Amino acid sequence: MTNADIAFATSSVVGLALVALSGAGISLRKRLSGNGILAHIGMASALLFPLLTGIALMSPLLASLTGRFLPNLPLPSGDVGQIFLLLAAVTVPFAVTSVFFFVRTITGLPPAADPEGIVMAHRRTLEKLRNSRKDLERRVAECSREVYEAKKCLELALRDTHITLAMQDTLLRYTWIRNAPAGFDAQNMLGRTDAEILEKGTAHQMTALKQRALDTGEEAKGQIFVRDGTRGRYFDLRTEPYHDEDGTIVGVLSIAVDVTEQREREERLRSVLLEMSHRSKNMLAILLVIARHTAHRSRSIADFITAFDARLRALLGSQDLLVEHDWRSIPLHELLRAQIAPYLGPSEKRLQLEGPDVRIRAEPAQNLGLVLHELALNARRFGALSNGRGQVKVMWNLDPAEAPTILKMTWEETGGPKVTPPTSPPGFGQKMTEQILAHSLDGRASINYRPEGIICHIDVSMAHVEM
Repeated sequence: MTNADIAFATSSVVGLALVALSGAGISLRKRLSGNGILAHIGMASALLFPLLTGIALMSPLLASLTGRFLPNLPLPSGDVGQIFLLLAAVTVPFAVTSVFFFVRTITGLPPAADPEGIVMAHRRTLEKLRNSRKDLERRVAECSREVYEAKKCLELALRDTHITLAMQDTLLRYTWIRNAPAGFDAQNMLGRTDAEILEKGTAHQMTALKQRALDTGEEAKGQIFVRDGTRGRYFDLRTEPYHDEDGTIVGVLSIAVDVTEQREREERLRSVLLEMSHRSKNMLAILLVIARHTAHRSRSIADFITAFDARLRALLGSQDLLVEHDWRSIPLHELLRAQIAPYLGPSEKRLQLEGPDVRIRAEPAQNLGLVLHELALNARRFGALSNGRGQVKVMWNLDPAEAPTILKMTWEETGGPKVTPPTSPPGFGQKMTEQILAHSLDGRASINYRPEGIICHIDVSMAHVEM
C-alpha cells in the first residue's frame, strides 16, 4: 500500500467521523435551546463545521465511488473538496461559540451515577416523604382531636344553660350556632338572616345592633324580646365584630342570654312587694279599728291589753296560715281550727267540723278569721266553751250546690250554760262581725240566742271562695 492509499483511507475515515460527530451534536439540541440566540448560532455551527469538513475530507472517496458506480453522472468542475473546506473555514468563528456553550453544557450535566445508588437515593427520599406524611397526619389528628375536645367542652359548658353563641358573616347570615334557644332549630338557622327567622320588629332591632358592631368595630349590646309561639322570651344580647388573621372584620360573634325567668322573678317580686304594701296598709287599718273600739269598750288598761292581745293573736294566726300557703287561699277547716283551738282546752273533741273542701282567698281569710275569733272568744266567755261539757259544731255548704254563689256557714253551740238574749246594745264583737261580713266578705251574719246555745248563720260571697 502506497502513501497515497494511506492518505486516502485516513482522509475518508476522518471525514466519516466528523460527519458522525455533527449528527451527535443534534442530541444536545434541547440542552442548548434555553441559552438564547448565541446558543442557536453555536448549534448551527456545531452541525455545519464538522459536516462540511467531513464532506471535504471524504470528497476523494465520494468521487471514486461516483466514477465507479455512476460513470455517466455529470460532476461540477474544479476540486469539490476545496470548496467544502472553504465553507468549513467560514463556520470556524461560530464553531468556537458552539464549543463554549458545549463545554458549559457538558460541565453542567450530572455525573454518571451508580444505578444502585440512584435507587437507594430514591428510597431514602421516599422514606423521608413517608415520615413527613406520618408527621403531618399525626399533627392533623392532634389538631382534630383538640378541635373536637374544645367543641365538646363548649357544648358541655353550655348544656342546661340559657346561653346561645352564634357567628354571622358580614351579610349577617348565620354560619355557626351553639345551644340554640328553645323553639329554634340550629340547622334551620344556618345560611339565613334574622329577618328570615324572626318577627319584623325583633329582627330589625337585632340587625341594627349587629350592623352597628360591624360599622363601628366595637361591641354593641341590648335586650331583645323574642316571641316563641304564644310565649315571649327576653334575651340580653351582646355582639362584637369578628376579625381574621389580618385584622379584617369578617363577621360578628353574638352571645344571647335568656333572662326570661329573671324578669319574671323581678315582676313577681315587684308584685309581692306591692301586695305586701297593700296588705300592710289593710292590717294597720284593721289594727287601728280594733284598738279604737277595744279601748272604747274596755273598763281599764288591763281589760284593753287582754282584749287587744287576743284579737292581735287572731290576726297573727291568720297571717301564719297565709305564709304557710304562700299568701294564697287557705283551706276553711284550717282557718277554723287556727282560730278556735286556743279556746278549746286540752280536748279537741269538743269541736266538730263538717263541710266540703273549700278555700278562702288571702285577704278575706284575715277578715273571716277575726269573725271566727270573736265567736270563739264569746263561746269561751259565756257559751259552750265556758264549761267542760259544751261543744261547738261548724257546718258549711254551697248554695246552690250545682252553681254556687254563696258559701253558707252555721256556728252551733250546745251543752253550755243557759243562754239569755242580751238586753244591752250589741257588743264590739257582734258589731265587728256584722261590719266585716258586710264590707269585706260581701255577706251577712245573723245570731239566734237559743237557751241551749246560740246559732250563728254566716253567708260569704263565692267571689272570695275557691273550690
